[in-house]
Amino acid sequence: MAENSTSPVIDFEKLKTRPQTRNRSDGFVSVYSSSTNMETSFLDFKFFFGEIMEATPEKLVIEERVAVIMAPEQAKSMLRLLDSQIKSYESVFGPIRIPPGE
Repeated sequence: MAENSTSPVIDFEKLKTRPQTRNRSDGFVSVYSSSTNMETSFLDFKFFFGEIMEATPEKLVIEERVAVIMAPEQAKSMLRLLDSQIKSYESVFGPIRIPPGE
């Protein structure tokens, strides 16, 4: 038995120009990070942000401060956003150096 209903059509161009309101929650936290690590699974990407507390030839001490977990689709959106912002930054300030050992 065939259905006569059709899927709604989404106007993605219109979505790009819709007004946005961003509010910071009462629990909003800002964290400095000099170290990033990542784990992945089928369901999500986990980003661990921390601060390098000690870096010597003998040892590296990192204090992890926060983890951000997101769906693969959101991680890919973040990749595009980071790529765009890095290109814009480098066009103004020049190439960003890659830290030694990476």
